[in-house]
Amino acid sequence: MKKLFGIVALAAGLLMAGSCQKESSKSGDPETVQMAFRVEIPSEAVTRGVSDAENVDVVYYEVWNETFDELLFPYPGSAENSARVSDCVAEIMIDLVKDQKFQLVFWAQNSSCNAYSWTDLKAIDVDYSKFTADQKDIYDAFYAVLPDVEGDGTAKSVYLYRPFAQVNFCASSLSTSTLGDITLSGNTVTVSEVATRFNTRTGLGEVPVQDKSFSTEAALVEDQTIEVGGTDFHWVAMNYLLVPCPSADKPAVNLTVTGEFLTNFGTVIQSVPNVPIQRNYRTNIVGDLFTAGANLRIEVIPGFTGDK
Repeated sequence: MKKLFGIVALAAGLLMAGSCQKESSKSGDPETVQMAFRVEIPSEAVTRGVSDAENVDVVYYEVWNETFDELLFPYPGSAENSARVSDCVAEIMIDLVKDQKFQLVFWAQNSSCNAYSWTDLKAIDVDYSKFTADQKDIYDAFYAVLPDVEGDGTAKSVYLYRPFAQVNFCASSLSTSTLGDITLSGNTVTVSEVATRFNTRTGLGEVPVQDKSFSTEAALVEDQTIEVGGTDFHWVAMNYLLVPCPSADKPAVNLTVTGEFLTNFGTVIQSVPNVPIQRNYRTNIVGDLFTAGANLRIEVIPGFTGDK
């Protein structure tokens, strides 16, 4: 996984990359302008505990040419392209060739997370096997592509968004009339299909797993509630999932989601078909999770709002 570095200067790299581009009439070297980029995770994304955007502490970025087919920075042998995130904001200074256009890609995450990898930031690969319940707060990540950025010296704001859908199991009660109080010791969530690569240019999940099913250890959410439809529920499990979208016009898919909960009274399994899942949306599966044959309902919330 990439290590954290400080903010880097891009002038030398982009001067080299721009040597075959528009040149200054006086020196023969391309004229550059310094531009400030304020990279922000939207304030409505910040929540407590699980899906805590404040745990994001590094943003990686790349500069591409206008046609998005040549990587200008980082260039071979350069320092890594990363900047620190503080209070959901990173300030980055980049030197760009004056009057030319560029494509910029940003990816923000927790620096200790090793579940994400890439050759370049056009596509992010996800290793779900590295998602574990005891590390629930480090898997949140955000992205943005800033197209057609002109080297004109003006400051830019970049707003990042989640590439994932978040799927939650929420219980109306952590006790039953017959068994008493319920204690969770673990859980597994199985999804009928999930993507393993995120295309930052299209915003689509790609490369679905071949066997069309996937199991992952969901985060155990302790002592937290989530409001769904005006009612508080116990937030007992969550997963971040890439949505295998067929196209930008069809951003949501319906999948079968099965939760297997390990409790002090044995294993409880709840399988829910036709669960709508969409990037940057939260899907909540709520009801009497620990009652056999429970009637569970689903609520989809855009933008991950509604946390407590």
